[in-house]
Amino acid sequence: MIRQLVLSLVLLCPARASLGQTADRQPSREATQTQLRPPGEGRLQILTSRGGMVGIGRITEVRDGLVFFDQHPGGRAVFRVADIRRVEEVPASSVKDGEYWHPNPSGTRLFFAPTGRTLRRGEGYFSDTMLLLPSAAYGFTDRLSLAGGMSLVPGIGANQLIYLIPRVAIISKRNTSVAAGALLLTQASWWRDRDQGDVIGGWHAAATLGGPYRSVTAGVAVGLPNSRAALMLGGEYRLTSRLMLVTENWLVGQSEPITSIGVRMLNEKVSTTFGVYRVGAGGDSVAIPYLDFTIRR
Repeated sequence: MIRQLVLSLVLLCPARASLGQTADRQPSREATQTQLRPPGEGRLQILTSRGGMVGIGRITEVRDGLVFFDQHPGGRAVFRVADIRRVEEVPASSVKDGEYWHPNPSGTRLFFAPTGRTLRRGEGYFSDTMLLLPSAAYGFTDRLSLAGGMSLVPGIGANQLIYLIPRVAIISKRNTSVAAGALLLTQASWWRDRDQGDVIGGWHAAATLGGPYRSVTAGVAVGLPNSRAALMLGGEYRLTSRLMLVTENWLVGQSEPITSIGVRMLNEKVSTTFGVYRVGAGGDSVAIPYLDFTIRR
């Protein structure tokens, strides 16, 4: 049973990106709360007042207890320093038609398959797929992260699956990301009786081309020993600040192709994905619903 699931789960639960430290990621609020100064080149600021007013633009000057703020795309506002709750600096490319498009909390995954993006140091997440596959992950460095979880399928007792997935970033640039990782998979019964289950391994790699709003990802996964390679091609397309299309398509040896399409609803710290898998082609194909949610740290 485990051997048959390796290729399906080797792409499972990759580390999902929270907002981080690269040019396309929002810095932490604590780091920017007192930055009452003009932003860097190619950056804008989101200013929130204590009264709840939110402005997008640039601080141009701070003097005599006042902050002069050029709004984007036009206009000027003046705030008292004492009335400013926080200032966050974001890439200018993340502001479209005067609206801030926050990063995708699930930026390092499609459905099950990982993208080439990885967690940064100190980032983490909790997620659950179909309410049956909870997982968590943490970025130990900007290049090394670890994910793990288990299945909670009713009625199978100690035959639940437990897995660990370390991942390493190989290339991490603005529009090109490549990462590779491994999978250790066993049954829960292995922990109490080492003769009742095997620890099976595998490896995977993924490359993502494109920015945070439109990208294509290609991946490969191999279960060991002597398992066939699984090939994956997918992508994502951001429709609005809060809605994204996602697709993920697999080919495992001579098996029937697996295709999928879905929508991801985005919030600052939470994403929810609804989709459907189609196994096979033509009239004999089977449709399988998909649901997951992610809460980022």
